[in-house]
Amino acid sequence: MIRRGLLILLVLVILFSISIPAFAHDKTGHDAILERVLFGEPSFLSGLTPGSKPYKALDALEDAVAICLDQYQGNYEDLLAELRAYKVHGLPESINEIDFSGNQYHRRYTHFGWNNVYTPTDLAHWEIRKTILS
Repeated sequence: MIRRGLLILLVLVILFSISIPAFAHDKTGHDAILERVLFGEPSFLSGLTPGSKPYKALDALEDAVAICLDQYQGNYEDLLAELRAYKVHGLPESINEIDFSGNQYHRRYTHFGWNNVYTPTDLAHWEIRKTILS
């Protein structure tokens, strides 16, 4: 009986010791992935100087993606204000108009993309999101 208990304990210890926790990226991590997808190697970005028009445009694009695609239980009002300063059209008055407050909705509404046919009670507000990203 003791051997069996020790064996079960040993198996559980091994299983828990090899499990790898998965965490989502923060905005900086998402921005780095977006830049790599859009521009390939980071050498493209080395030519951008902070404060230049292309740098500001890239920053605005990253903010729009963070709000419209990667939104996950955060305060995005500051990003919305930055997009207003960059004069992005179609912005809602408040992030609450496109917020879907919760992890289950984040995956349901962003991982399927904007070409997915959603229900009539679409909580993702894709039309507003498409306008911001276009």
